[in-house]
Amino acid sequence: MKLNAIFALPLMLGLSVVSMAQKAQDLYQQALVQERAVGDLGKAIELFQQAVNESGSDRELAAKALLGAARSYEKLGQANAVLLYEQLSRMYPDQTVHAAVARERLAELLRGSQAHVASSDVAAIVAQVRDLEKIYELNSRSYTPQHPEMVKLRNQLVELQRRIEQEVSNSPEAADKTALMELTRKVDAQVGAWRRLEASAEFDSSNKVAFTGTVKQVQFINPNVWIHVDVREPSGAITDHPIKGCSPSALIQAGWKQDTLKAGDVVTVEGIGAKDGSPVVSAATITLPDGRKMFAGWGTLPCVPQR
Repeated sequence: MKLNAIFALPLMLGLSVVSMAQKAQDLYQQALVQERAVGDLGKAIELFQQAVNESGSDRELAAKALLGAARSYEKLGQANAVLLYEQLSRMYPDQTVHAAVARERLAELLRGSQAHVASSDVAAIVAQVRDLEKIYELNSRSYTPQHPEMVKLRNQLVELQRRIEQEVSNSPEAADKTALMELTRKVDAQVGAWRRLEASAEFDSSNKVAFTGTVKQVQFINPNVWIHVDVREPSGAITDHPIKGCSPSALIQAGWKQDTLKAGDVVTVEGIGAKDGSPVVSAATITLPDGRKMFAGWGTLPCVPQR
């Protein structure tokens, strides 16, 4: 009986791998039907992405499916075609035929400026936000929140956030301004939700930390503001505690200024620590030299100062 079980286990594993490969191939074929016969490009994109996620070690199938998704986005005139063509050429250089097609289409799109939709076109910006949300949702089934592809998607949404904010201030049309402000609230909420996922993977909410130290450096940069605070340990050694905050625009909306904190300021910090035991802190409330308490946040947008 044991001998039979030993021989049966590799067979079962082999059948499982075959089953996964067949599922990925079936999804790819269904996507082609939706793209070329039915004309439902949205459904085709979803099926192509599922085929990528189910492709396992079949890199050729993954590359073909990713190319199909990019091609469908391009047919829809949506800028995420650029994202997927770039991803394919970077992640699958060994799939020379498909990578070459991706590089060619990417170059053509960039030459024609088709990838850069005018920021005044509110409908186009909305479409870009929706596309990013869909790609993020599909990729989240295969990647952790801290995977480089997931971080890249979040950063792209932050860049859209910046463009929307610029357009709100520049738009002469009241209707456009209202629509863009509404979109800003939506994007802020989505960025916040995604960053909470990333924060939960990186920080331990039960690990409360508090310390007093001297501000060494403030980096007011996208996608996150970093505040470095030097803390003198009982041994006399100095430890740099990096504080990960919200985006600069979110902090400014919450009342921060670039000179709210300066090198040499003595501050008290309360927040949560990193899971890996490093001195990085998030969700921090910082008591300023004048007694004000400011919330630097990270996963929560907008960053609301504590009263």
